[in-house]
Amino acid sequence: MGLLFLERLEGEGVFRCRRCRVDAASKDAIISRDFYGRSGRAYLFDHVVNICLGPNEDRYLVTGLHTVNDIYCSCCQQILGWRYKWQELCLIIKRRVQKTHCTGPRTETRQDRLANTT
Repeated sequence: MGLLFLERLEGEGVFRCRRCRVDAASKDAIISRDFYGRSGRAYLFDHVVNICLGPNEDRYLVTGLHTVNDIYCSCCQQILGWRYKWQELCLIIKRRVQKTHCTGPRTETRQDRLANTT
């Protein structure tokens, strides 16, 4: 298995994977907060980082049938949300899966500790 390269986001309001705390999206990338998934509220983003896409599948959403891909954390493979095409590429992250850290210094992650030991 190769090295995992992760992108860090700067600024306030960074959304991170709840399981491994890898950056996923910035507050500035939110298009809408008025989305709902099967498990509850979600945010619509125009740009996310550190993700992997699942296979294409057809799903019925409120606006009809769409071809979507699940979005997974590239570090721990936790499902974060889904991606679909609507006017432009849209990425939705489920609210219950992510965690927001808006203030204070960035804490050292497992990846930081591993990088510092080599």
